[in-house]
Amino acid sequence: MEQIDLKTKHKSQTTITEPFSFDTQGHSWLLAFGNGHLSIEAGDKHLDFNRDRPVRLLYTPKRGFVRLSLAHYKERSQ
Repeated sequence: MEQIDLKTKHKSQTTITEPFSFDTQGHSWLLAFGNGHLSIEAGDKHLDFNRDRPVRLLYTPKRGFVRLSLAHYKERSQ
């Protein structure tokens, strides 16, 4: 998993093998996940992905999760 804090521009990568949670700190985030099964719970919303390609998401406190194309992910990560 790659996560980029859009407020601080801090970028980190982690290999996830067990359930994982993180504090959004009220910031917007770019998140990228490799292929395979991905299940996200945020408040009362549940997103489920089982893909053979990576999943890229934008998280904002107001809108929650929005799926991004590779081009939009790269554009926002600059």
